[in-house]
Amino acid sequence: MKVDEKQSALLKWFGVGITSLLIGIYLFSLTAHNTYTFDEWMFFTGRRDWSFHALVANHNGHLSIVPAAIYIAVFKLFGYAHYEVFRLLAVVFHLAVTLLAADRIRRRHGWFIASAVGVALALMGGGGENILWGFQIGFMGGLLFFFIALRCYERSSETTNLAWSLLTMIAVCLSVGSAGTGIGSILVLFFLTFRTPQWKRLWWVSVVPGILYAVWYVRYAGSDNTHSAVRAIPPFVANSSSASMSAIFGIDHIWGLLMIGALVAYFIRLVHTHKISRHSLAIPLFVLFFWFATAYGRALFGHPESSRYLYIGIFGILLSFSENVTSQQWTTTRTAKMVKIGVATLSALAIWGSHSQMRFWSDIHLSLSETAVGQLSVVEAHRENIDPATIIQTIGPAPVLLVGDYLAAIDAIGSSPVQNVRELVSAPPQTRLAADDILFTFGFARVVGTENEFANCVSQPESQNLISVEPGGEVNFVVTQQVTATMARFFDLYSRGINDQILEPGHYVALLKSDTLGGSLHVQFSDSSAVLICD
Repeated sequence: MKVDEKQSALLKWFGVGITSLLIGIYLFSLTAHNTYTFDEWMFFTGRRDWSFHALVANHNGHLSIVPAAIYIAVFKLFGYAHYEVFRLLAVVFHLAVTLLAADRIRRRHGWFIASAVGVALALMGGGGENILWGFQIGFMGGLLFFFIALRCYERSSETTNLAWSLLTMIAVCLSVGSAGTGIGSILVLFFLTFRTPQWKRLWWVSVVPGILYAVWYVRYAGSDNTHSAVRAIPPFVANSSSASMSAIFGIDHIWGLLMIGALVAYFIRLVHTHKISRHSLAIPLFVLFFWFATAYGRALFGHPESSRYLYIGIFGILLSFSENVTSQQWTTTRTAKMVKIGVATLSALAIWGSHSQMRFWSDIHLSLSETAVGQLSVVEAHRENIDPATIIQTIGPAPVLLVGDYLAAIDAIGSSPVQNVRELVSAPPQTRLAADDILFTFGFARVVGTENEFANCVSQPESQNLISVEPGGEVNFVVTQQVTATMARFFDLYSRGINDQILEPGHYVALLKSDTLGGSLHVQFSDSSAVLICD
């Protein structure tokens, strides 16, 4: 390579690095203030110590040894208070998948097309659930290590050096051990080597991981797996593939169905004209296996348009097309320029069209995180007064976090997700709302009737028709005619009516249990003239 060519290549890779860094910073910023959500609570309580069971236990039918090892290591090194580590890992995994995919495109179609498609893949909103949720390092890991396995296999086919073959097998094992998304790597590597000149030398790179996975499946997953009805599989696959295609541009499902139809017709033509090879079928086979395997296990209760599924489908569709279109078809400079302009335009439209989905997932996880912070702050402050069997977090109807399990986990690790929360009174609205809800639900802040007789009931509520109760305190008052009492501690007293309470004439006590959360209980009355404050 000439000096000018080396300098040009270095500049291009430098540009890739800078672009990746800027995109990474942007994606990382979309998860600011996030904490653990959904399935992560299962890892939070059940995979915090190094043990064989913690590593190989079945998680919803997935072998999750890679993400389990990462979570345990992070818990041991950083505790529970630094969720930003998982936020960063999710971005790193996603960018690694994108760079490997873009590199495959570059080697076939050049830098320009690879860069345009790569940026669109890096910012694809359709797969936002994976990109913006730390737990999805497992789901993305299956695809990441599959791409690595493919690259290592290509190198092992070019040399007899055992190292590349060994790296191929290790990558396949890591792909399978990340999540169910990686199981297809076994099938693809077997397909690439079976009945080829490389078979005797490389058969083990797919067979060994396949045997290991089969042993794990029989021991840990077989009894828990729920199979979908066969008749539900074809429509699930059709919907998942068309939803993946439409998610590229953020357009209506019907357009994705039409584009998938056109892509299938194109592949049928390639097969008919013998313009397809074993290697160019590797990624189509992988994504097809993913769709059918997902349909087999999830078609009766899953959603084919789920963002985590679309992520795999988008990469699979674009790379399947890329690896079965050759730049040699663009014989003139004018045609090549038109193709580049077309690809750049489509990439820009993809980023613009799917951006709303990225923001959607950002808002979803932020809302869930802010809710969890409010709930857990109260749980920790009143840990002695809450039943350990109380459910804090659920996925649908299924409980995933109990008070007792949560407290045992933070005691064992010595840190918590909310230990850096200083003042709930200045927290985001969703956090303050969640804290109030749990306070009133468990009766740590309440207004109760009493048979006691009060003395010196002469004063009325202060300005704005309200009374305030400090933590550990109480205020006695008498209601002379029916009023509505609105209560809040952290949330805006004037923005909701969920904690409204109708008070009939009688004697009452406003109570706030002692804690260190700050703020006071505020009780506002619809008619201050009907309320007398007592000593």
